[in-house]
Amino acid sequence: MLVEPMQDGGMGSLKLGSNHESRSFGKCAAEIESEDSDGVPVIFSLYLDKSGAPYELDVFKADFSTTKVLNDHS
Repeated sequence: MLVEPMQDGGMGSLKLGSNHESRSFGKCAAEIESEDSDGVPVIFSLYLDKSGAPYELDVFKADFSTTKVLNDHS
């Protein structure tokens, strides 16, 4: 699968698949919250396009800073 970094200030979001610009958001398929090594919450959301194909992996860090290293809480 093709992946391309998104301009998100270094949080880590990715465009998934080809022809991203010609496709459009459909729905959120999964979401999980974790914590970066600096203790700031990070939310990962997997979005599908309208046809159900992977569209974006959105990474949102609560303070909008660059994602560092995620802690493993398992």
